[in-house]
Amino acid sequence: MHLFLRCLVFRLVQALLLRTYFAPDEHWQSTEVAHRLVFGDGHLTWEWAVGLRPYLHPALFAAPYWLLAAARLDAAWAVVLSSHLVQAAIAALADVSVHALAAELAPEDASTPRWALACQLASWFNGYALVRTYSNSAEAALCVLGVLNWTKAAAVPTAAAQWRWLCAAAAAFALRPHSALFWLVPGSWRLARLPPWQRPRLAAMAAALGAATLALGMLVDRAGYGRWVCTPWSFFRFNLLEGGSAQYGSHPWSWNVTQGFPAVLASYVGLAAIALRGQLKRGGRLVPLLAFVSWSVAVQSISAHKEFRFLLPALQLSMPLVGLGAARLWGRPRVALRAALAAALLTQVLLWAFFGLVQHRAQIGVMPLLRGAALARTDPGAAPLTALFLTPCHATPYWARMHGAAARMRFLDCSPARYRGEVAALNAAAQAWLPFPDGLCLPGQSELECLHRRPVDVARGLVEAGAPSHVVLFAPLGTVVGATLAEGGYALWRSLPNCWVQVDEDYPCTLQVWART
Repeated sequence: MHLFLRCLVFRLVQALLLRTYFAPDEHWQSTEVAHRLVFGDGHLTWEWAVGLRPYLHPALFAAPYWLLAAARLDAAWAVVLSSHLVQAAIAALADVSVHALAAELAPEDASTPRWALACQLASWFNGYALVRTYSNSAEAALCVLGVLNWTKAAAVPTAAAQWRWLCAAAAAFALRPHSALFWLVPGSWRLARLPPWQRPRLAAMAAALGAATLALGMLVDRAGYGRWVCTPWSFFRFNLLEGGSAQYGSHPWSWNVTQGFPAVLASYVGLAAIALRGQLKRGGRLVPLLAFVSWSVAVQSISAHKEFRFLLPALQLSMPLVGLGAARLWGRPRVALRAALAAALLTQVLLWAFFGLVQHRAQIGVMPLLRGAALARTDPGAAPLTALFLTPCHATPYWARMHGAAARMRFLDCSPARYRGEVAALNAAAQAWLPFPDGLCLPGQSELECLHRRPVDVARGLVEAGAPSHVVLFAPLGTVVGATLAEGGYALWRSLPNCWVQVDEDYPCTLQVWART
């Protein structure tokens, strides 16, 4: 428990220090949904219009929101802190599980668990992504917890030991249905290694727990969606059968192996290689873990759409290997080897500092500016702040970071064509103040696509239709529509640096806020 509390404090501080934007799901599929559930304000994306996401994950953040609201302690800072605290606890669970897994797999070496934990805490990608409110982060924590208990059950195959890893697998499935594919291999492995007379019992345990998990998920989704929805089936049908995730970008099947996982490990690649060299030679106890890491990466390679954060489970499972490699380097009396280890750890810290504090920081920083401007309108009868986002959709946080401020906001929809009607109906009340001008878009075009085709006309039409008090956009678009905004009575209010080097075409290196003068 003391180790968990220390890791919790570390991860909470790390989460509070983050100043950058990574991927939209951090906000739009978790805290934004939770904020709408509890406080009524929150935009629902198209996935929530068609029953693609389970409500169990945003419910993790809705629970502390509800407690704060019930106690009338829902200040904006408390709402933000509560979500960070929940996520820090999830990350700390992963940390202590990595430590315990390393101790279980290398009981003869007390330094390996310590080095595994040190590398886990220093990992740039854990500090950058694991502490964010992704379902992938919760899946990763439950994955390493499950493998830990799976390993313990191999040594002492009691019913209680089997229940523990099955419960972790079921929880991961409930939060992120894709994790079911990963657990096929550990589950099949365990069945194959059991005596024949014990296999039916384990299969029955798994079936009963799976049915209970599915039923609980459907009940929660019934409350969230207002209708019966089987989100695991919707998830698998859309992502695997229909290949719908490819609309967010597609990668070759080898991307995770050649680019994704090496980037996530970064300077830890060499440490893992050192550990594997010795383990494979001697047939060490970490070899099954290597199989699970490989399978986790392979599972994430099935879908055409791939992202770095999808590799969080594989990264957690790799940490005992990395810790073993670090222990071996440190255990040798050569100064050069210890210097190499120190350089590997320093590289991780520097990567976290850059990506966590610098790259894409304006996309987070703009929301406190808007909230402050909204709260500054203290005159009796003052109109609320109205903000129009002419950015790529979901480029910033939204209502969850405007908590308690009188404001109206609007961004341009980019939902798939077949779901735009449902999305518009879900969010009609919040966006009614600024209707999109008629006659500017081609048939089938989204609002965002229309902006790309006719930026000046769209900007002029929206400004004339709703007269928003603030317009948020990236600098390249600002050079195109700036004259139009100036004609409408706007002036550049803030110019926020967003990055040093542009690596994403959707997120240029300067974010502008124009205000009506």
